[in-house]
Amino acid sequence: MTNDNQNCTFEFQLLIRGSRDGFTVRNFHKNCDEKGRTITIASVKNSDEIVGGYNPLDWNPKCEGKTGECFIFSLDKKELEKFVFSKVVDENHAVYRNRGPDFGEKTSDLRLIEGDAKKGQCHKNSYEKLIRQVEGVFEIEDYEVFQVKMKQ
Repeated sequence: MTNDNQNCTFEFQLLIRGSRDGFTVRNFHKNCDEKGRTITIASVKNSDEIVGGYNPLDWNPKCEGKTGECFIFSLDKKELEKFVFSKVVDENHAVYRNRGPDFGEKTSDLRLIEGDAKKGQCHKNSYEKLIRQVEGVFEIEDYEVFQVKMKQ
């Protein structure tokens, strides 16, 4: 991935994969805390849908999740032009860091690993748009979190 404006290249290092490392909040934090910028990607079970989010902050239950740089997204593997990109609008509640990957407050705009299960949820609270067609709980086929590093 290249950003032409700054002429930077990024590297992505896999930190966790649910099917390999388990679908627990504990494993998520063991592998992803204190790693800096990450991108989370999950496949929704029995569909062609992918959901995810970008967090420029450390995942750390002891820190505040305040930033204007987060975003969440969804796309359909068969119809890529139907993607949804949603930026955070409530910077005070961009990420909730004492659960699994969790973007937004209250019922979460996007939360994965609900109660150590292969479940996620999606509502509209702290981000511009709802990223799925329907609010509520969904099953996760698999998920991955990548550390995003600038390549020199």
